[in-house]
Amino acid sequence: MTKLSMRKSRLRALKKRARKSMTCRNEILKQKKVNEPDGKYGPNATTPDLAAVDFKIMKSAFLQRLECSTEQIQKIEAATRLQGEDDGSWSAVRRDRITASWAGTIAKRRTKIVTPLVQKLLYAPSKVTKAMIYGHTFEPVAAKKFEESTRFKVERCGFFVHYEHGFIGASPDYLVIMPCGKRALLEI
Repeated sequence: MTKLSMRKSRLRALKKRARKSMTCRNEILKQKKVNEPDGKYGPNATTPDLAAVDFKIMKSAFLQRLECSTEQIQKIEAATRLQGEDDGSWSAVRRDRITASWAGTIAKRRTKIVTPLVQKLLYAPSKVTKAMIYGHTFEPVAAKKFEESTRFKVERCGFFVHYEHGFIGASPDYLVIMPCGKRALLEI
């Protein structure tokens, strides 16, 4: 036997043993799955742990708390123009609302299993990436370039609460004011 054929036979033997051990592991894993708790309990539960009536009352109270008058919406927008650089009011206003950042994820969610999404929305710590820091640093530069190239007036803006659905909000980067008086949003 040549050295090459000996290596090949050793390699085949090793692969065979690896496959056999994987088969054993897979059998053990399959057995464990049978003994796992029902998915309707614990952190994977999809039904509320409150009575339907209590849940409805709490939901109504929560949504009522998020509703705002036109005057309140304007005050919130003005108070949150620094978006994260302020005293924490921007984060506090966003916390309990569905924001534009999450709208796509929520719209595309699977209808049966909502627990992971709810946990992300409510409990995930906010991440700050290098790209976010870069974007935040150069946002004013980009806004200035946009203003110069379009000759539209650009202003910082804060958090906007939806006037009919107080649980929805968005915080675009800037407002664009056109010569005709129309306003548009600028997201950099």
